[in-house]
Amino acid sequence: MKQRISALDLQLLTVELRDSIESYRLNNIYNIADSNRQFLLKFNKPDSKVNVVVDCGLKIHMTGFTRPTPPVPSGFVVKLRKHLKSKRLTAIRQVSNDRIIVFQFAEGKFYLVLEFFSAGNVILLDEDFRILSLQRIVKEHENKVGEKYEMYDTSLFTQ
Repeated sequence: MKQRISALDLQLLTVELRDSIESYRLNNIYNIADSNRQFLLKFNKPDSKVNVVVDCGLKIHMTGFTRPTPPVPSGFVVKLRKHLKSKRLTAIRQVSNDRIIVFQFAEGKFYLVLEFFSAGNVILLDEDFRILSLQRIVKEHENKVGEKYEMYDTSLFTQ
């Protein structure tokens, strides 16, 4: 069984996600019960609901099933909720031939970066691509809160 997601896999998943959830509102974000590296994003429109499960560094998929969630969210999820809850998902892009997907919310007011290389990461950016919050700190990339995220060209969303 395949353990890692490839850039090609991510390219196909990005198209599927774009077709399925772009223009939906992010209803809420949850940790998944047995892991601090898995997240459940609940999207909805007036007559449609879609759940997206993100497993840092490993996979992302849509599901109709709910997952058990802990009674109290982690600090990272609280931060994500503060900025993204009830925002419209306006675009989804894959960084060219890389294992990074970027969700754009509220016409570029916020970005949620999902990295699928190494152990993965989830990063929240503001409209100036400054880091608001990181799921985990990676010393090799030297990403820190308040600094500009430079793993992709900002013209990604002007195409």
